[in-house]
Amino acid sequence: MQTATDEDGDHRLVIDDLDGVITRRDTFTALVIRRLRRAPLRLLRATMAAMPMLRGDVATRHEAAQRVAEIAMTGLREREYIAEARAFGKRIAGDPCWIRPWAVDRLRRQHAKGARIVVATATERSLAAALLDHAAVPYE
Repeated sequence: MQTATDEDGDHRLVIDDLDGVITRRDTFTALVIRRLRRAPLRLLRATMAAMPMLRGDVATRHEAAQRVAEIAMTGLREREYIAEARAFGKRIAGDPCWIRPWAVDRLRRQHAKGARIVVATATERSLAAALLDHAAVPYE
């Protein structure tokens, strides 16, 4: 968490990370895994595509991760993805195994004191927004 304070020491800007700070896990990865588990043939293809992650350098692992995500999302139209991302975000937003309640409470308190809350994330925007909205996390 990064904070900026005014001359009185009040927090005016709070920047927090979604995955691993507000949540306990990587949100987009969880959605990818969920989609793969629901499609066994895709899961098999993704498993093969993930093999380079075991022995490759950073660039190779990144390329393999991208390929796994592509396989998981194959055939999905944008509106279908958004609907699925929103439903998944809503489902995990209330799960204490996902959300760190103390982090959400802290952000709510800071927001109530007038802080501007910014959530930084590599997670796709509609998925992150659904999770944050349904968990009642204030953010801009």
